[in-house]
Amino acid sequence: MYDNTLNIKDYVTLFIHEADENPSNGIYTWRIPSTYYTNQRSTVCTVSIVAANLTPAQTHNSVLIDYTNGGVNSYNKNQRYIIGHAQLKDHANKSFFIDKGNIQLLTNARPDTITLRFVKENDGLEKEMSNGTITLEFCYYNAESTNANYHNEFTQTLK
Repeated sequence: MYDNTLNIKDYVTLFIHEADENPSNGIYTWRIPSTYYTNQRSTVCTVSIVAANLTPAQTHNSVLIDYTNGGVNSYNKNQRYIIGHAQLKDHANKSFFIDKGNIQLLTNARPDTITLRFVKENDGLEKEMSNGTITLEFCYYNAESTNANYHNEFTQTLK
């Protein structure tokens, strides 16, 4: 459906302690310098988690990672854009891990801010993460061929 024959990707590693805005409300925001991206990138983009290691302040079984920049191919009743499910792997250190997430959200390319929320299994926000890093992969697609593929998919349905 998407054409990425050139395999063009950007990677952004986010450290919890380097969030640019006060995370006391459970919402973490990082500002990405505009000089990081080139305008040679397509406007068609997906984002996924390559890897994550997180330590919440309180212990529970899992944490959902909400990519609040949005995704047009995702639905959640509470308008969350879940990009990853982190499960408790290291009980001694209370750490959550994700090794290559499988969720790819179709999102806006080249964001100048990235905002993540960490949601507990009871749908409440995890107010504080003690430590952690998340590496995101932005994969860019050929806008013209992607548009043509979508057009061909929907045109067949209308026949």
